[in-house]
Amino acid sequence: MEKAQILEALTPIAVLQAITPEAVQSIPYCHVRHNLVAIYQFPFHIGRDSRVRVDEKTGELLRIERQKVGVSDPNNDLYLIDSGGLLNISRAHLKIARHDNKFKIVDRDSACGCLVNDEHFGGQDAGGEHLIEDGDELGIGTQDTPYRFRFIVLETT
Repeated sequence: MEKAQILEALTPIAVLQAITPEAVQSIPYCHVRHNLVAIYQFPFHIGRDSRVRVDEKTGELLRIERQKVGVSDPNNDLYLIDSGGLLNISRAHLKIARHDNKFKIVDRDSACGCLVNDEHFGGQDAGGEHLIEDGDELGIGTQDTPYRFRFIVLETT
């Protein structure tokens, strides 16, 4: 494999940039570099990690890295940790899909829905979808969710 092929294989198509402190804290360590989550293929599924634990001594949320076990595919490409008292992120919350050179966010029948540039859709297990473009702000949950990311397209073709 030549250097150009290696670089192409390692360069994501797009990234999610965490833009709030809560979004940064929601991303397991194994998925984040410089507050960025790389997206190498579509659809890209996001949901809540249901195996979060609280330290009995300090009350602090413990970040548990989800490991893939066995041969079955996981439900999500990225498991976020929702540390709020009222949960914003469903276990199977959304997917980012691509068709030709267009991208869309699809609510996977979540409880709280999604936002694109503060426009809310989905929630209450109703689903829905919204086109997204390079630079759009995505919110995971209700209108006042602290889980906000910027969608950045890196692929030039």
